[in-house]
Amino acid sequence: MKTERARNARALRYPGDVSRAVVVALAVLGAGVAAAEDPVTLDVLQVEGAGGTDELGLERPARSVSRLGVPLEDLPASATIIDAETQRRRGVRTTREAVEAAGGFTGGEPPGAPASFSSRGFTGNDITILYDGVRVAEPGMFARPGSNWLYDRVEILRGPASVLHGEGAVAGAINFVPRRPDPDRSSGELLLGAGSFGETRVAAGAGGPTAVDGLSYRVDASRLARDGEIDRSGARYESLGGSLRLDASRRLRFTLSAEVQRDDIEPYFGTPVIDGGIDRRTVGNNYNVADAEMDMVGYWLRFDTDFAATDRLRLRNRVYAYTGERNWKNMEAYSYDPDQDVIRRSVPIRITHDQTLFGNRLEAIHDHTLFGLSHRVSVGLDISRNRFEHINNAPYQGADTVDVDDPDPGLYFSDTSFEPGVRTTNDRYAVFGENRLRLGGGLSLVGGLRHELIRLDGEDLRAGERATERYRPTTGRIGAVWDLPAGVTTYAQYATGAKPTGSTVTFSPGDEGDRLERSRGVELGVRHRAWGDRLQWSAAAYDIAKRNLTVRDPDNRDLERQIGRQESRGVELAVVVRPWRSWRFRADGTLLNAEFADYATADGRYDGNTPPNVPERLANLRAEWFATDRLTLKASLRYVGPRQGDDANTVDVPSYTLFGAAATWQLRQLEITLRGRNLTDEQHVTWSSFGGSQWLLGDSRSVDLTLSTQF
Repeated sequence: MKTERARNARALRYPGDVSRAVVVALAVLGAGVAAAEDPVTLDVLQVEGAGGTDELGLERPARSVSRLGVPLEDLPASATIIDAETQRRRGVRTTREAVEAAGGFTGGEPPGAPASFSSRGFTGNDITILYDGVRVAEPGMFARPGSNWLYDRVEILRGPASVLHGEGAVAGAINFVPRRPDPDRSSGELLLGAGSFGETRVAAGAGGPTAVDGLSYRVDASRLARDGEIDRSGARYESLGGSLRLDASRRLRFTLSAEVQRDDIEPYFGTPVIDGGIDRRTVGNNYNVADAEMDMVGYWLRFDTDFAATDRLRLRNRVYAYTGERNWKNMEAYSYDPDQDVIRRSVPIRITHDQTLFGNRLEAIHDHTLFGLSHRVSVGLDISRNRFEHINNAPYQGADTVDVDDPDPGLYFSDTSFEPGVRTTNDRYAVFGENRLRLGGGLSLVGGLRHELIRLDGEDLRAGERATERYRPTTGRIGAVWDLPAGVTTYAQYATGAKPTGSTVTFSPGDEGDRLERSRGVELGVRHRAWGDRLQWSAAAYDIAKRNLTVRDPDNRDLERQIGRQESRGVELAVVVRPWRSWRFRADGTLLNAEFADYATADGRYDGNTPPNVPERLANLRAEWFATDRLTLKASLRYVGPRQGDDANTVDVPSYTLFGAAATWQLRQLEITLRGRNLTDEQHVTWSSFGGSQWLLGDSRSVDLTLSTQF
């Protein structure tokens, strides 16, 4: 059982949330309000050998889960932290693989929304993606796959999270947290890798104190490239990031951070489904045009001020800016014509996004007593402006045919002109607060509330029409955590979420509805640490419902409309155990039932149907054998259950099981890992798009070799 002393020590520990800045940062900050967490962050001591494990990350705080700065095990929510060391050990290369490593998530990379995830029965924009705690826009619009090297950790919160991150987080949140300076120790890292399908990886980073008193730095760079197994499906991801931290005093800290990220992808929009499955003639073919384009460049700047005003009051201010440009030029839709035995191509899309985001977030955390009880409160104010211009060739008309076996890709063409389409300004103002009240006897109450004012000013540049819409969502959560004897903790939570219909960035006059999509979630859970911390497990049961959700109208794909509800109920289990010094095991699994309700079309009702790309069974199993002090052998098994390809449930996407293995040899400071993925060479579908008519195929058997060192 946790002692009160240990719990109090954790209560004083805050994450050293570093990085952040803005092109106009200093002006907005002024001499102004400082903000901060605790001036000192205590490292968690992990004892190896026969020792304990915290692979679930329950001892660490995560600001994407709570702004109170308390460990995950003190919160009434299901959350996981996957740090850089864990990702390296599991062979994670990309941001998608990092999220899937958390358990309970599946991902896909459909080029139209290239970082799509599914969790707890929901997909796409229902799961918010954050960059260092900042929401840029709907994930389907801005989120991209990329190398995971830049990130110190990935924080995963399951269930409604709008109270923390604003509109849109109706089913969960994913936060990618960049690496930060260590003011106490100099260190460096280097990674080189090569593998199947022309894969190459180069990454390096260094940081530590400088000759200037109180000044420390961190810089990281990476490049991940691969040719791809599908014809013309290669990709290149590049990133460069750096930050400076100045500890001006024991109580005052400033951090300036900046990153640039680029990608250049040869888009593969999927393999057309023939007779309910994959025809062997189509495997390896890319039916896109030869001059297809999909690329992005994004720039981040953040400035943080952290100020411990007193031993009980901490202030933090962040000024941030982001600018990004994204391009697409593709023939996106493919369908099989059995009469002529050809593939019909359509939907020639050419799009450019030009986006700029500025914002400031101020928050304060205060510890005090309330009626003699320990009470912690966090309050804050978040203001941002998001400007966006959408250039396109809508309504995306044009079509042709290509051979099934040996398609001549040809060049891009369209029957419509490419010109400015929509310009929007999205202003947001939010006030938020959280609190934790210790009632004694190991029982704590945790609550939160957020109110937003969202103003959308949209202009149709072709029709010359303007419109303004306003939303005022209020969301919250209330929960309890109860520490019991023998290392057992139970919790319960009720949370709500909300978001406007459609996209609040690509908003166009007359396209959006006037009803907010709202969600509510109920969750019960238990966590247990035992056997000298060599065993750690957690279980959760949840019930999430979302109403007024927007879906593509099956009767007219150019339109969207609001239907009744989407519901999901399920259970999750995660176990980490180290029974002997030389063995470590981890397993996680999910069982759920997700379905539509009150969903009618001209063709009938979809009530009870499973939403697309939602596996109702999901499991991961990992084993590590520390054969010698230098040699570690690893094996992994991943099962993704069957899914539906469309709302009508007329397209069955098959389940799959992937087996992987690795051997790691430690030679002084050099670590060499040989890893095999999908060793059984199972053909599998990672994502379904275009109403189930196109399936994205995952990689077949592959091998890669990495060399890494720390100095």
